[in-house]
Amino acid sequence: MLATIKSEDSVATVPSDRDGIFDLIRTETSFIAVDRLIFSTLSNWIKTTLEASIRALSSTAQQAHRWRALGHIYLNERNFVDAERCYAHDLSLFTTLDDQSAHLEVAKGQAQVGMMRGILRKPARTWRPLFESALAVQTELLGPSDREVFATKYSFAAALSRNDLLHDAKDIALDLFDAHRHAYGLANSYTAVVMSLVTDIVTLLHDPRAALRWSRKTSALQEQLHGPDHIRTLLTLQIAGAAYMDLGRFDEGLALNQRVLATTRRTLGADHELTLAASLNEGFSLLQAGDVAGATAILRSVRALLPATNATVNYKRDAELNLGLALWTSGDMAAATDHFLTAHRILPGKDTVAAICRVATANTTGRHRLLALVTKAICSDMAPEWWPTNCVLCSKPIRGVLISCAACPKGAFRFCRACAATKRGRLERFCRHEPPAARLETALPPRRRLYHDALLAQEGSYDRIESLLNAYAAYCETHDVPPNERLSRPSIPALSRRWHPML
Repeated sequence: MLATIKSEDSVATVPSDRDGIFDLIRTETSFIAVDRLIFSTLSNWIKTTLEASIRALSSTAQQAHRWRALGHIYLNERNFVDAERCYAHDLSLFTTLDDQSAHLEVAKGQAQVGMMRGILRKPARTWRPLFESALAVQTELLGPSDREVFATKYSFAAALSRNDLLHDAKDIALDLFDAHRHAYGLANSYTAVVMSLVTDIVTLLHDPRAALRWSRKTSALQEQLHGPDHIRTLLTLQIAGAAYMDLGRFDEGLALNQRVLATTRRTLGADHELTLAASLNEGFSLLQAGDVAGATAILRSVRALLPATNATVNYKRDAELNLGLALWTSGDMAAATDHFLTAHRILPGKDTVAAICRVATANTTGRHRLLALVTKAICSDMAPEWWPTNCVLCSKPIRGVLISCAACPKGAFRFCRACAATKRGRLERFCRHEPPAARLETALPPRRRLYHDALLAQEGSYDRIESLLNAYAAYCETHDVPPNERLSRPSIPALSRRWHPML
């Protein structure tokens, strides 16, 4: 293959690859671009040649190992679809063999296929039994404390976590942590990796106290093993900073966020993905702490950097959303609306729809126009009563009415109805406004908002409103809307007007 790129006169296996390389050289493209194309060409050739050679091998075991090696190559490239395909071939071939060593190879293959399917978010029934079978065989043949057993358990917990089976993932991860602590001790890199997994899981479970406890222990160990500037240490410190903010400990959270941001800028550069994430965190943290000008400045700087980076669309959407919240807080509702709409165009989702609906509720003149832009997304939502956010008091996802303080920064603190009514002391840890400035606002879920707007409108025929009311009643029953939050028939103008032959 090297001969195909040494000379334009050589016989190329893939002429287009050779021509592309020389085109780049002729146009004096940077050496980085040429290197990337050369290595991409070589990599593709190696994979194609390796796969073509497998069938020529006489031994089934050799073929299986070759498929596994190819799967590792694809996995390192994060090509999970082809990695799963290769591991599935590996598993199928080892399954045909019948000796004790083959049983262990089958178990390893099951774990690898299970891991890929978990990463690809395939149904749990397609990968969970593979992990369970692999663990049973490995535990029986190797013992419960063998490194292979630990590796399979780790992959199993990670797959469960990725597919939102968080409580099952937490049970396995905690069991794995206890086993590592017993086998290797606390000051060990393997133990640190498992502690990081537990930290990630409790964070996804929206348990800020547990997240803070685990992230502090894990980051201390990572700093001891890898140093304060290591990427693993910084990722865990980010979790700790977010946990401090979620608990209302703003000074500690801001200090930790600023430490992470300064380190990533110094060691990785301003346009690195981790630096961008730290900048977005810092912007939202400043907004929560009430520094709207500081939040706006840093979010604008991130937004300006993003087009020149390889950051995913999630970063671009989050920058627009958070900048919209900061501008809305400062009173520029028009600019905030533009940012929310831009975020929705970049990556439409429940969070962008919720932001547009909330600003539409506050914008009486443009409400119907804004809601019309997202009506389709609202009506296709399979869980219309759930908000894409959590109550800062109980850390649980908010269902039904969302409550916030009118004087607090927009989007900074959201409360569920139950906590706002019963946990006033804890609420004041976040909202420190005294009456009359402190005014709790309620926001209806977007689909319910559409129903209320239509039913409370003055125009519309009797039959249309009656039909709409029946649909609204069915919606309320289906989604368990509390009776005291439902519109009553007498409150609907079109149905409560006195009869007149001219109406």
